[in-house]
Amino acid sequence: MTPGVARPKFPAMAPSARTTRLRIGPSPAGPLHVGHVRNAVLTWILARQQSGEYLVRFENTDRVKEVAGAREAMVEDLAWLGLLGDSPPGCQADMKPAYRQALDVLADGGWTYREGDAVRFRLPRDGATEWEDVVRGRLAVRNSDLGDPVLVRSSGLPTFFLASTVDDSEDGITHLLRVDAMARVTATQLHIWGALGRALPRFGHHPAVVGSDRKLIRNGATEGATVGELRESGIAPQVLVVYLALPQTASWKAPPVRLEDVVDQVDLSRVSRRPLVFDVEAVRAMNRRYGAGR
Repeated sequence: MTPGVARPKFPAMAPSARTTRLRIGPSPAGPLHVGHVRNAVLTWILARQQSGEYLVRFENTDRVKEVAGAREAMVEDLAWLGLLGDSPPGCQADMKPAYRQALDVLADGGWTYREGDAVRFRLPRDGATEWEDVVRGRLAVRNSDLGDPVLVRSSGLPTFFLASTVDDSEDGITHLLRVDAMARVTATQLHIWGALGRALPRFGHHPAVVGSDRKLIRNGATEGATVGELRESGIAPQVLVVYLALPQTASWKAPPVRLEDVVDQVDLSRVSRRPLVFDVEAVRAMNRRYGAGR
């Protein structure tokens, strides 16, 4: 931290008077899988519970990882699921004027430094970063576990830490739901928001989705867990989204068959803290019972 520069206190959380806006940010580094969909479902539900808006913004600042055609395929899959959003999807990538303006503010405040051609943000080393989590209650991350994030790559392109923070602020995002593994990212972003002096969204962290082998579902790691595979096997979209919203419906005699029907049945503060085990066979059985003709 630059000597003589006082770290600002975090600004207030997004005021309730603002229109509630939530978004998902899948990375087009591969096909849409059930881990993405689980987060989208919970985000959509929270948006509807708050009478707010649900948006999609692809996080594609890492050009190296982006797979050709993945974004278009994700749009098709999200549309099939009814989770494409209340307005056309957006994306990140180029150094927009809003990013440059934010960098100027951070540089003027002494929050950034150069490392070669890259720009990094200074984080505190002592203490902890705490926030009231929508899902898990009070959360804290030790600052010693965080590293100074890169805001601008040596190529001149923005990273997720800069682009996502600025875009969420510009788009008026009031709530963000993420998997538990993103807690450190959230702690890092809270400091960037604080340095920019912008209103913070409220965060919620929920367990990730794992396969029957208890391994995290990620791109190319779990067979039968992509939306494309499930779609081609005949799974109905409403069965998949309801199953991910309320996994226990797989054993119900008459589970709801529309996402709208479960909005009032999901309490994020009571979401299990255990990873959600995605049972493909249970989804197929549920589809056989309730998918056809619904």
